[in-house]
Amino acid sequence: MTKPTGQTSATPILDLLQPLPEQDSERITGRFAAPFLAVVAAIVMTENLTTLLLPFGFLLINFLTVALHEFGHLLAGWSMGLRF
Repeated sequence: MTKPTGQTSATPILDLLQPLPEQDSERITGRFAAPFLAVVAAIVMTENLTTLLLPFGFLLINFLTVALHEFGHLLAGWSMGLRF
């Protein structure tokens, strides 16, 4: 799967002889949205709307965590001289 010459490369993933497998973008499931929507629906049905801050706050914290993590990748790439 790597270079047949036996040399070590600085970018072994980019030197693969076989292409990476394609993503499975044909299937769309509600595997992740269904529990969230069920909790939101239960809160709305009980008419305790201030409790909606919990699931939406969880979503916001997760979004900010992922955004900060990906920004770290961007900063690391910039510090290595990569252009995006």
